[in-house]
Amino acid sequence: MKNLLFTFIFLNASLLFSQNQNSEQFPTFPNCENKNGAELENCFYNQIQNFVFNNFKVPENLKQNNYKGIAIVLFEVDTIGVFKVQYVDAVYPELIAESKRIFSTLPNIKPATYSGKPT
Repeated sequence: MKNLLFTFIFLNASLLFSQNQNSEQFPTFPNCENKNGAELENCFYNQIQNFVFNNFKVPENLKQNNYKGIAIVLFEVDTIGVFKVQYVDAVYPELIAESKRIFSTLPNIKPATYSGKPT
C-alpha cells in the first residue's frame, strides 16, 4: 500500500512539474523573438517607446506655444497582432488624434498568448 501511495504521489508530482512553465507570453515584435520572460516584456515596451519617440509629430500650434506635457494611451494588441487604442487622455484634441495616428501605424506583431492561445 505504501508503494502504491508513493507511486501515485510521484506520478502526480511529475505531471505537475512537466506542465509548460511558460504558459503566458507577451506580444512579440520581430526584434524580440529571441527573448523570454522579463526580457521579452522589456523589449516590447522599448520597441513601443522607440517607435513613438521616432514617429510622434507634435502639432504645430503646440510647438509654437512650447507645450510640455503628456498623453496617456491605453491600448491592446488583439488576437491577430493589431494594435487597438482603447483610450487616450490628453489636454488637447490634437494630441489625442496624433496618439491614435501613431498607434494605427504600428506594424502587426505576434499577439500575446495564454496557454498557447492568442489573447
